[in-house]
Amino acid sequence: MPGLTLHDGRAAGGTSTNTGFYGKPDVYVTDEYNTAYPKDEFFRHLQLFAEFKPVKEDPYEDPPDSSAKSVSSRSSGDSTGLTSKNHEFEKWTDPSQHSRGQTTFYAHSMFDSIPRVFCFSIIVMGSHARLVRWDRSGAVVTSKINWTDGTILAEFLWRFSHMSRAQRGFDTTVTPASPEETSLARSVCFGAAKRKLSVPGDSEKLFKFLVRDEDGKQHAV
Repeated sequence: MPGLTLHDGRAAGGTSTNTGFYGKPDVYVTDEYNTAYPKDEFFRHLQLFAEFKPVKEDPYEDPPDSSAKSVSSRSSGDSTGLTSKNHEFEKWTDPSQHSRGQTTFYAHSMFDSIPRVFCFSIIVMGSHARLVRWDRSGAVVTSKINWTDGTILAEFLWRFSHMSRAQRGFDTTVTPASPEETSLARSVCFGAAKRKLSVPGDSEKLFKFLVRDEDGKQHAV
């Protein structure tokens, strides 16, 4: 993958920013070779992750008819599924629920750790795989792909390696504030204003948001 590095997840892991729970995907992808990150910064560096599961632990189950070739979608809060004939796409065996919860936790941790709009993951089960696109409302999951026969998975990884950060899901309208911007923000938030606005302490990082007005002009907040 040009410009990206695949890592064996058995050697590293990290904690979710909000929950503090620890996790380590089987394989993860970063844009850096060195991954000696503090545990609480691990998920912010992930570009993509993959989990390898036995076939019986597949979190999902394709419909038995020809619609299995199409992409299946459901929101995390939907109880009916969006595949044909009201087929229940989510499997509810204990191993499948565990797999689904595990991958959901990793995706949730990626959203927690750095501003994101969406992210991608892969679930591999023997000779088959699923691609997953996560956002804050749920996930879109493909039907099973036989990655040993054809180039779908290889093409996805090739395309992913050529995407920009925005195309990989990072929210590029949010960036770390410069030292000058940080100093200015803290200088105008002293006293009562600082307490009312819950301004982070001096040791915490500040970020700036890029917004557009009605005329299309950009402003940093």
